[in-house]
Amino acid sequence: MRNYDGYVQYDSVAELIEDINIGSEIEFTYNGKGYLFEWSSETALIIARTNVDEDNSAEFNSVEDALDYEIDGKPLRKIATEIQLTGLVNIG
Repeated sequence: MRNYDGYVQYDSVAELIEDINIGSEIEFTYNGKGYLFEWSSETALIIARTNVDEDNSAEFNSVEDALDYEIDGKPLRKIATEIQLTGLVNIG
């Protein structure tokens, strides 16, 4: 991970995968929009926009499927090094 003026970014998609696999709850922004990535159970991952009224969550059964989740038309795996971490909690 690397630090930039008050926020942190991943150096690679592998770092994001590692945090997901150890059960971390990850809050991040991309293009000014907030997102939360968390485990809803031992087998289901949820990604949701934060600070919006409507239910916009998406649930996935694998890390690989979750990495295909599109944000602004791009799969999460392609923008992993561009997201800005705003919170990271290891709850695993």
